[in-house]
Order: sequence, then structure tokens, then C-alpha cells
Amino acid sequence: MVQLETIAERSISALKEYGAEGITSSVLAEELKIPRRRIYDIIAVLRAAGLIHTKRESKGTKIRWKASLKENDSGSKLPAAQSGTGVRAANQVKINSKKIRITPSGIITSINNKGVEVIIESTDKGYRIENID
Repeated sequence: MVQLETIAERSISALKEYGAEGITSSVLAEELKIPRRRIYDIIAVLRAAGLIHTKRESKGTKIRWKASLKENDSGSKLPAAQSGTGVRAANQVKINSKKIRITPSGIITSINNKGVEVIIESTDKGYRIENID
């Protein structure tokens, strides 16, 4: 099974290659040889972080890369910070929003609200995160 982080890296590379023309989610899934639902997980996070443009079309969702990548001190590539958008670091995505919707791939098994953070556990890996401000 391919890790979601690896799928994200491969997706970002493909999106950057297609540039302003973009690519549909179904073509991206075919090219990367991964299930379309994993592409939707990646799209949700990248869209919430403000790194891509998406548009529904008759042949599927068209995805266009809009962020630039820069290398950090460790040499890994992270999205450059943009005013009013999300910032990704390691296994975190910061979303500048007062309200988000989180949809797991599986069934929610536990929610722990600590006042300053919420920990959500699910039966499966993978979450879709949407900015709903």
C-alpha cells in the first residue's frame, strides 16, 4: 500500500508538470496508478491549504497547481507560505480558517476535545479537510 504522503508528493509533481493547463482527477489517478478516492483526499488537503485551484467539469474535477514550492533547511520541499492560506510542515497542515469540516475515510471511533485541540480517530487512514468559512 502506498503511503498518503508519497501519493501527495507524486500528485504535486504531476500537477506542477501540467501547469496552467491542469489535469482532471481521473487522469491523475490513472497516471499515478492509485484509487481515485486517494486523489480526493489529496485534493481536499491541498485545496484547504490554498495550494491548488479546482473546477468541476464534465470529465471530472480539473486541478491546477497555484503554489510555489521552496526547499527548507533540511532539503525537503514544503509549500511556500502564502498570505491567508494554509502552511504545511512535516505531518501538519495549518489552515487559516475559523471553521473546517473533516471527513474521515472510515468511521469515526473517537473524538477527544481538549479545548485547544481536537483529536479524531477513525477506522481507516485518510481524512478530507475543507475550509467552510
